[in-house]
Amino acid sequence: MAAVGFMSAVPNPQIGKETPDYILHALSYFLLTLLLIRLLFSLEPKKVLKVATTLRLCPKNRCEGFLFWHSVSLLGVLAAVVFGTINEIHQYFIPQRHCSFQDIVANSIGAFMAYGVSLVDHVLLTRTSFKRRWTNRANWLKSLSYRSFIRK
Repeated sequence: MAAVGFMSAVPNPQIGKETPDYILHALSYFLLTLLLIRLLFSLEPKKVLKVATTLRLCPKNRCEGFLFWHSVSLLGVLAAVVFGTINEIHQYFIPQRHCSFQDIVANSIGAFMAYGVSLVDHVLLTRTSFKRRWTNRANWLKSLSYRSFIRK
């Protein structure tokens, strides 16, 4: 978040002249959201579920398994989208920068792509045939999964 905030405070950055702006926005918020989701999975589940139930992302007493995964992933997406919107409004006040709705949409698309990756991770690791076939052959895959960061 600090890197994204710093880059948005620089007037007229010279990054990726050949790459369209919306691609850079989507990619940066995709990576930011992946890291936020990983951070939320590493926190104590009771605290994360308290926030998720307050925001009504999951039912109060039945947030386990897929619902837990879904609510934590949505919480990461929500944090990234709110940060991206505030960051775009912040750019309005920076000389030679502009605030645009297209950038907010690109930030949100990148965040929701990370949500999709998180759900694919969950589905692949809960299906026993995939888990037996691939994760037993390649132990390094286990360290890439969000499941290895969940506190019990």
